[in-house]
Amino acid sequence: MRALQPVGYRYKSELDERYVGFIAEDVPELVATNDRKGLAPMDIVAVLTRVVQDQDRELAEERQRNEKERQRNDKQERLIESLMQRLSDLEQRGDDPAPTK
Repeated sequence: MRALQPVGYRYKSELDERYVGFIAEDVPELVATNDRKGLAPMDIVAVLTRVVQDQDRELAEERQRNEKERQRNDKQERLIESLMQRLSDLEQRGDDPAPTK
């Protein structure tokens, strides 16, 4: 779908009207007639609908991964804060948090 390039065109019989579509040779699997002169509009709508559905599913999955990552980051931040507080408490008491050899 990314390779498709919409083009503007006019029919010779309707020069005042402008249309948008695709070059039939660019989408041979969607060409509606044997002479490759046209596309069935519902075919391209069906393909685009499928693409949107796939993108929606991928977006939902990505959002879910992002939410899990955010939760993981929040948990790590809380752990770091807790460890920093414990280290600070130990330093204030004068205890050496690292064992000596």
